Amino acid sequence: MLAPALRRAARQTLAAGHVLAYPTEAVWGLGCDPFRESALRQVLALKRRDPAKGLIVVASHIDQLDGLIIIPSRAAYRRARLSWPGPNTWVFPAGPDASPWLTGAHDTLAVRVSAHPVVRALCEAWGGPLVSTSANRAGQPPAMTRTQVQLRFAGLLVVPWGARSAPRRFARPRPGIISGSDAADENHAMSLPADPFVTAVDTWLCGLQDAICTGAEQFENAARFRSDRWRKPPDARLQGDGDTRVLEGGAVFERAGVARSVVRGPALPPSATASRPELAGRPFQAMGVSVVLHPRNPYVPTTHCNVRMLNVGGDGLPAVRWFGGGFDLTPYYGFEDDARAWHRAARDAVGAALYPRFKRQCDDYFFIRHRDEPRGIGGLFFDDWVEGGDAPAFALTRRVGEAFWAAYAPIVAARKDTPYGDRERHWQRLRRGRYVEFNLVWDRGTLFGLQSGGRTESILMSMPPEVQWAYDAVPEPGTPEAELLAHFLVPRDWLGEAPR
Repeated sequence: MLAPALRRAARQTLAAGHVLAYPTEAVWGLGCDPFRESALRQVLALKRRDPAKGLIVVASHIDQLDGLIIIPSRAAYRRARLSWPGPNTWVFPAGPDASPWLTGAHDTLAVRVSAHPVVRALCEAWGGPLVSTSANRAGQPPAMTRTQVQLRFAGLLVVPWGARSAPRRFARPRPGIISGSDAADENHAMSLPADPFVTAVDTWLCGLQDAICTGAEQFENAARFRSDRWRKPPDARLQGDGDTRVLEGGAVFERAGVARSVVRGPALPPSATASRPELAGRPFQAMGVSVVLHPRNPYVPTTHCNVRMLNVGGDGLPAVRWFGGGFDLTPYYGFEDDARAWHRAARDAVGAALYPRFKRQCDDYFFIRHRDEPRGIGGLFFDDWVEGGDAPAFALTRRVGEAFWAAYAPIVAARKDTPYGDRERHWQRLRRGRYVEFNLVWDRGTLFGLQSGGRTESILMSMPPEVQWAYDAVPEPGTPEAELLAHFLVPRDWLGEAPR
């Protein structure tokens, strides 16, 4: 039932203490090793589920449940055996190997010997039972499709129905997994730190990169991302590796870049942190995903998203960790509905309390100071974020990263077929010039990469493919181009003011 690559990926994901997703009898589920506390805590955190509620365990054979349950009588055993394999879940007294993270506030455990072919194949491949809990966050409906799982839980290994296919061609192996074309050469696997929390962040970043690339390719007939996996040579100032994916010449995206990297260096550049200059010069590790999408049609805005985590240590001082990220929109022609929908998605991602702060920071950051004008209509921006500790800061970063494509894709769908001509393309190229100016002069991410010895080709993937500068180019009054400058590239409370 499972292709060899999927069997290997599933085993190694579970052995590493990670969570995977798979179809069950009624809905899609999340699974992990029921004997591993760190895995149980991870699945509860992903679902935002009250640990007191407990979890269900599935198996391919009743013997796999040994130690997890106590069957109180022969009659109870016979009743269960007569209903299994099948969709029936029985509740038995918890056995000595059932963790409190599994049973919750109960002294019982719900178990099922499944007849579902994928569930049974996974348990057989793993050699034991699995946690089975619906793939949804608390208060949300369960995921009914593979796509819903990928959008809600970017970063998880998803075992598909049928499950004969190998992992997607550009999917980077999860921690500890070598799959696809890299199965024969583990030296090509991306370097990962030993810290479980850092590994969890890296796993999520990997899945986010996959999900955004998949979403962008769905708009294209033929164009696909090229995956350029790289590793810094041993004598380079900056160590680490990454996966730079670029789509060029598409019908919808003239250039799209989705890059992921994990890098380490001996001295943190000053550009890496605005609020703590005292950390400059200390050893650091940085990981993140950066997205820049340049559409062909001038009526579709350019967009950018970045999520990242930095760790700074050394000098005998306590280690410091923080998160940053956000997303912003750069239109060439203004549409009120698009702007308001974009900012509603931004507010929903971080909540009404944080949205005004992050919006203001985005407006301030993406401002072309030498032109005295904003780059676009903003969105969200946060940096040096440590509030609440590691787990809450990571959770906020996940919400931002996962909200990005859901906010942008409807705008692409609505505008990609709008007719345009040479005039609109000329204006698009002029405004792209402003985009280039900001990135090369003011963007801290670009400066950080270049100052720290980063990979130039990957850093500059954000550049648009066609750009133009014209001396003192000012649009005619009353034109849509003038409307953009006068009514969109100005400070506005998109969610508070009445539509114009």
